[in-house]
Amino acid sequence: MASDYTNIQNKLISFTEVSSDVFSDTVTDYLLANAQNRIARDMDLDFLRKTDKLECKASDQTKKLPDNVAVIRHIHYLNGQDRVFLENKDISYLMEYNRNKTTTGKPKYYGKYDDNTLYISPTPSTNYTLEVAYTVRPNAEEKGTLLSSSNPYSWLSKNAENLLFYALMA
Repeated sequence: MASDYTNIQNKLISFTEVSSDVFSDTVTDYLLANAQNRIARDMDLDFLRKTDKLECKASDQTKKLPDNVAVIRHIHYLNGQDRVFLENKDISYLMEYNRNKTTTGKPKYYGKYDDNTLYISPTPSTNYTLEVAYTVRPNAEEKGTLLSSSNPYSWLSKNAENLLFYALMA
């Protein structure tokens, strides 16, 4: 059954037996954002999947990730007609593997340097176009991904209302 923001907020107020003074739009938006981010991290839902290309120049060991990446699903580049998938490793492994940044080669590994930066090892020897498949973090810019007071419907509220409500209660 499809639901909107107001219905979910009223259900939350009713279930917790508190007044709407406690569950203002600000509090409800905060709880909903956390619940939706958890669902995005824990589940592999099609509507949250995206793919982007990153141009990686020779000697560039780091690349800025697309905005709102929750989980990287895979990264690959083309070697002729063959896809070469990079293996995800912890950043400490990558730095140990390629101690000298000037040593270059075909990328084998990747890791998240921080929330917005991808670290590639070894340092690429030539230019590569990396294809990054990821799960997007629910946000206001991606239509239908985030339920909030300013966006009364989302894919989850229309197709998985119970999942969204259970995530709010957890």
